[in-house]
Amino acid sequence: MDTATHVLAVAVGDGAGKAWAAASSAVPRAHSRVLQPLLAEVLATAGVAAADVTAVGVGIGPGSYTGVRLGVATAKAMAWALGRPLYPVSTLLALAEAAVPGESDGEVMVLPLLYARRQRAFGALFRKQGVRWETVATPGVRPVQAWLAAAHQALREQVAPLDPAPLRTVPQRATLAAALPAVPAPRLVVVHDFQPAHGLLPLSQNGMAGTGPGAGAGAGVSAGPGVGAGPGVGAGPGVGAGPGVGEWASPQDPPWVVAPRAAVIPVDAVGHGMGPAMLRLIAAGAAAPVTGDAVHDVVPEYTLPVEAEAKLAQKGGMSE
Repeated sequence: MDTATHVLAVAVGDGAGKAWAAASSAVPRAHSRVLQPLLAEVLATAGVAAADVTAVGVGIGPGSYTGVRLGVATAKAMAWALGRPLYPVSTLLALAEAAVPGESDGEVMVLPLLYARRQRAFGALFRKQGVRWETVATPGVRPVQAWLAAAHQALREQVAPLDPAPLRTVPQRATLAAALPAVPAPRLVVVHDFQPAHGLLPLSQNGMAGTGPGAGAGAGVSAGPGVGAGPGVGAGPGVGAGPGVGEWASPQDPPWVVAPRAAVIPVDAVGHGMGPAMLRLIAAGAAAPVTGDAVHDVVPEYTLPVEAEAKLAQKGGMSE
């Protein structure tokens, strides 16, 4: 279960990560009323009694203070009462897996962003190759433009080894350029919960280059190659369309303008897939089980360090 965003998501499945039943709700400020009935609904749909549950997984945030607390408290109570292990899962990673479900077609970077007031966002940058996730930028709180700049830089670094321009001889350049079409172009998927009142929409005008299909277009991610087939991921031109390797915005553009190969997806478009996404992440070992009395020590990630705090901690200037 995950209750950290305005989309409540639950699922039940097997230990291999296959979902048997899933449900979600986007009713504003209703998680406390909807969570228990929704849990009962998915268990009944899957034909599973509560006593037969073998493990409990929960999104621990970051996100809404009240929302995260509700989900974590419910999951801890279930795990403790049933004597089952509890799997705390990052809500940011669950959003990434929901946006790029299952095995990716080539390499994809995902930037989940949850609004943290004053033009800032809880976020992290993840890279997926196949079914394996890697953290490129650790979770924290940064200005939205700083997150987009980090994604831009990561994509540039990924493309740099494929760029034939530094090769000075014509034969070298021609040989590498001929090989480029066989190399999947890196892609970026941004998942966000921004609302018009936040002053950040459309992202195509506030940080993302707006010329590519899907960029800043709301739920429009789908039929082209790329994110495509996962639950709740749209019906417009997809992540795989648009300019190819190394086709970036002008060098004169501000540093947070990233490639038109980016797709921008609201949380609502992938929220239903977060329950199944958590099942897959737990099955893949992305969350460690917590058992016995240690279940009580699981706490929500209400907050994350701001960028300045993270840098200071790296330099040894902050104690734990």
